[in-house]
Amino acid sequence: MIGRPHNPWFRRIAAAMLLLLLATNVYRAATQSITVDEALTYNHFIAKVDPEMAAIAPFNNNLGTWLSKLSVVALGPSEFAVRLPSVLAGALYFYFLFLLCELLFRLPAVCLLAIAVNALNPFLLDYFSAARGYGLAIAFLTAGIFFTVQWLYERTPQTWRTPALAGLAYGLSIASHITALFPVAAILITLILIDRKRLQLLPMLALCAAVASLTVWPAMHSAPTGAVDGVVLKYIDGWKSLISSCLFYKPAVLSFWKPIHRLGWIVIPILLAGLLTAVPQLLRRKPHESVVLLFALSLPLMWLLLWIEPRLYHHGFFAERRLLATLPLLSLGAPVWFNWLADKNNPSRLVAFAGFLMMPVLATVFLLQANVSSYLGWEQDAASRQAMEILRTKRPADVRIVDQVGADPYLYESLNFYRSLYLMDWLRPVTQASPECTYDFYYVRAENLEKIKRFGVTELMRDPVAGTVLAEPSPEAVARQTALHGLGIERPDQCTADVMATFSKVANEDAAAERAMLRGFMPSQPGRWRWTFEHPALLMHAPKRPGTTFTLDFVLHSATFKETGPGRLTVSLNGVELGQKLYTAPEGQTFTASVPESALRADGIALIETQLDKYYTSPDDKQKMGYLFVRAAINAAPAKD
Repeated sequence: MIGRPHNPWFRRIAAAMLLLLLATNVYRAATQSITVDEALTYNHFIAKVDPEMAAIAPFNNNLGTWLSKLSVVALGPSEFAVRLPSVLAGALYFYFLFLLCELLFRLPAVCLLAIAVNALNPFLLDYFSAARGYGLAIAFLTAGIFFTVQWLYERTPQTWRTPALAGLAYGLSIASHITALFPVAAILITLILIDRKRLQLLPMLALCAAVASLTVWPAMHSAPTGAVDGVVLKYIDGWKSLISSCLFYKPAVLSFWKPIHRLGWIVIPILLAGLLTAVPQLLRRKPHESVVLLFALSLPLMWLLLWIEPRLYHHGFFAERRLLATLPLLSLGAPVWFNWLADKNNPSRLVAFAGFLMMPVLATVFLLQANVSSYLGWEQDAASRQAMEILRTKRPADVRIVDQVGADPYLYESLNFYRSLYLMDWLRPVTQASPECTYDFYYVRAENLEKIKRFGVTELMRDPVAGTVLAEPSPEAVARQTALHGLGIERPDQCTADVMATFSKVANEDAAAERAMLRGFMPSQPGRWRWTFEHPALLMHAPKRPGTTFTLDFVLHSATFKETGPGRLTVSLNGVELGQKLYTAPEGQTFTASVPESALRADGIALIETQLDKYYTSPDDKQKMGYLFVRAAINAAPAKD
């Protein structure tokens, strides 16, 4: 059952399928928006060297990053240039997958099914166009497995060329992503156990792997514990996540799978049970069964290493992406296993045929989940390029104007990639600060749109795939911003404040009070009162009517009053002074004044500013502390009929 198939028809079908997948990878690399992780690599490791980011994300300084940098230098910056090494990794993977399956399976149908199951996985295909190290790691690992199997089939194991090629491929795999170390180590240990005739050449293989993998050393030797590229610390959770991602890439499309979405991890104990039942038979193996034993032993060894490592070093490799490097052993091992069980002299043929029946089902499931609009886990980045292309048309006529974008966390790196790509220097770099502030543009997830609607925004774009919205201030909001600019307010210091606030009464004990606090108020201090700093400002609403009055209730803290003594408070509205009052005692105070009609505006904007003639300077942070704000109110006379 093992050997090259003799019928050529499968070659044409397999080659056509793999070429179509390669063309799809090229299309995706050229058309899909850059993802946050790709943008982070470009912004901090390709376009410039960022030592601080290297300490946080050491795996970005690997073979994939270096190749992307060379690609960008040769082709110029673009999504495709950054992703070209991953696309080439896909071509390399398809090539060695074809050769390996041809080498492992004599029956054309089994060979074609094995190629389909390994090539059509949509989660795996993501990494043959996205600029991440996982695709390169998988491609080189598959090449290494091919040379290893070829070496096991050789009649003259003393030949050094094949193990050297295997070692070089394994080393490049580890250099592409450190998690490939686990399957590589498992394969090397297995080779020592199953074929002692080849022990003399194993050092050659291990040496080549070690030398080739040294490219990750500069990034890894100083990486702090816990900063290594992983997020899920539980071993079984990682496997459940990996299998769910492969089998249920788009559960919305395959809705009938939803009830068993979380049961995919059961594949693991089933495979382990199958391995244990076959151990007695493998111990009496024929020479050609060394290949079967290679997969049978390296799989549990790999799982054992993955289980031990985080308990020794406290790293977390077990998110679905970090386990991608284990897929070649798993997805190739299963067909090899079923193929061996189906041998006519094997009593487990029924299990084998059941396994073969699963393979076309899996291939069909993978096909139904084909996707070229976004990457799994990075759907929110699917419209980043579209959003920035729209912003390019918004370039102000006055190039001295510098605009800002408020973006949700994890979106800003992608936007900064396109800001650099499109030479949008008139736009400030996007930060990871909360978008809940006054900005010239907003790019947020659709579910967060309600949080910025209070700033008076107009939608420019809404993308259903990414679930994101690009918006800008409405004409009314722009008019209010212009008015506040004329009154001396550039942007609110408090990002909880907004220019659309229309309060006639503001009490600190109200949850919405911060929306009116433009400047000089201690943030996040709800309760009966909060501290003010030097020259605080409130935005309120006052209709243009005669007989309007203003009232401010506040507290002069006894501790600060001891240092400052009596103080004079000056209050103004829209730049017009309402009055001054001297306060000679601490604790609760009130300021009341009439508002001249000349201070009121037709649009209702009422900018309240206060100033003390004496402030207490904090010895810790040298902050000037004023009064404790309690409430403020504008009392307008009733409108005349």
